[in-house]
Amino acid sequence: MTDSVEAFRQISRLIFKWIFIVAGVLVGLVLLLVAAFYSYNWYTNDRHVQNVQFLITADRKECPDDKYPIHIIIGNGSGRTLQHVTFSLSARQPRRSSDLAEYNSYEDDHIIPPQQGYGGCLIAPKLKEPVADTRTLEWSIKFKTLDFRD
Repeated sequence: MTDSVEAFRQISRLIFKWIFIVAGVLVGLVLLLVAAFYSYNWYTNDRHVQNVQFLITADRKECPDDKYPIHIIIGNGSGRTLQHVTFSLSARQPRRSSDLAEYNSYEDDHIIPPQQGYGGCLIAPKLKEPVADTRTLEWSIKFKTLDFRD
């Protein structure tokens, strides 16, 4: 009887040992696949997105027309050609955190080669509350989507 109990224990240990080995290999493979996915995404897209800069100003020297008070420059510092940009603006009173800009979306389809840029004047988005002069607000990018040429 003790031999059969000892044999059962050895078989149980062997089964659990192989279950842990297989589970470890599967977890390792999943981690490897996740790392490969994120590395590929960074190499093909994220590193290029990080090198595209948006410069925003409401200076009257850049855009004298009060109908188009916001001047934006899109600088492509990446190694790929930028072919389409979608973005939305955020507007805040100085030293305030509330975003005054209603939902807005701008699109630009200028093809911007690497290490070049494009600038233009935009109409200000609708604001949630009246402001005497939109040029006094602090403008920034709230959301952006960039499409690169393959």
